[in-house]
Amino acid sequence: LTTASSPLTSPYADPAAQRWLKERVHPYIDNPVLATAPTTTKKISIPLILPRLLDPETGLQTEKKMRKFKGDKYTDCFTGKQLINFLLEKNLVLNREDALLVGALLLQQQEIVPVGKDMDFKGKKTDVWQFKGAAGAVPKDSPKIRDSNKIREPKQKAEKEQKPPKEQKPPKEQKPPKEAKPPKEQKPPKEQKAPKEPKPAKEQKPKELKQSKKKLVKSGSTTLVSSANSNGVKKAGIFDSTLDEVMAMQSAEHPTLQIPIILQILCDALVEVGGFKTEGIFRIPGNTEEVQRLRDQFNEKQYVVEAKDPHDIAGCLKLWFRSLHDPLIPTEFYDACIKSSNESVGCIEIVRQIPVINRRVVKYITAFLQRLAEPDNVAVTFMGLENLAMVFAPGFLRCKDPMTMMLNATYEGNFVQHLIACHEQIPNE
Repeated sequence: LTTASSPLTSPYADPAAQRWLKERVHPYIDNPVLATAPTTTKKISIPLILPRLLDPETGLQTEKKMRKFKGDKYTDCFTGKQLINFLLEKNLVLNREDALLVGALLLQQQEIVPVGKDMDFKGKKTDVWQFKGAAGAVPKDSPKIRDSNKIREPKQKAEKEQKPPKEQKPPKEQKPPKEAKPPKEQKPPKEQKAPKEPKPAKEQKPKELKQSKKKLVKSGSTTLVSSANSNGVKKAGIFDSTLDEVMAMQSAEHPTLQIPIILQILCDALVEVGGFKTEGIFRIPGNTEEVQRLRDQFNEKQYVVEAKDPHDIAGCLKLWFRSLHDPLIPTEFYDACIKSSNESVGCIEIVRQIPVINRRVVKYITAFLQRLAEPDNVAVTFMGLENLAMVFAPGFLRCKDPMTMMLNATYEGNFVQHLIACHEQIPNE
């Protein structure tokens, strides 16, 4: 299914992959010398399937109608069911299970992005998707959409100006003016009292000082209005921000904390609800609405986790990592990470060169994942080092070219796996 996963016969293999193995007969298992290809299996290769999907003539036909989600407008969308039907019609997969697996892999590699409430690929009409980089795939507040709106505005105004003016109705006949009445006799003016002495005006405080005291908190984001920023410009919440911005947001309430507070709270909460003894932790998705509720809660700086399902907490933690504006390992180190993915010494040396806050977060999360990957826990969770590394790789490394990222998925997973195994060698400062 993927070269980066454990062998299907391994006890650490994905449970779904183990079931897949039991339900199918593979000739190579009983007869290793057999040269003919299996008749009941089909190799799934995302780098080969993706160009077929994106082909402008024979690829997956997306919807041209406009879809709205959370105030943003999207075009060129498709449903999970449409993707499943396309893969089956083009004989790119053998059955629906393999098609669902392709959709999950495309989502994991961020080749498709959700346009709606469903954050997990289910292959239904209700989950709506969009290829990465498609028109409208970026929210309105991003520079891309903002620039395109500026271009569209004059066109719309020009269209309005070009419309022919409406026919004006002829003016009605004016009635002759009425005879003016003689003016009334004016009464003599009353004696005016002497004006009172004006009171001294109070000193008015400058508006800038008043605005500096305001603090507005809205759902999903925090807006600060200060003397330096009197226009009320929105600042992003804990999600969809850089690590430096996250640390700046919490500096007033938690000045001594050296890592993002959301990271510490979610990791502690996951341990408390029994996440280390939950099968498929970080692999099985959580409830979409609950994960979204946690996201909004943290954006409002409410750091009390009431969720009891480990998968919901794990889903929120994964979402935070993947929503960071920049990956934990800056993009200028991407090529070096791929080249050093086969040796732990080179991986640790690269981490020594990244910014301090990034290095602290890398050390904290890798130490947490190492505890989760202990043999006693893996016997229940079926999530060893290799599986955990593949899940968290998109938060550590990102590549601008989607095809390169797909081809390097194995190397990215190996890089993160080395960091988890050797986390003690990562310096704090």
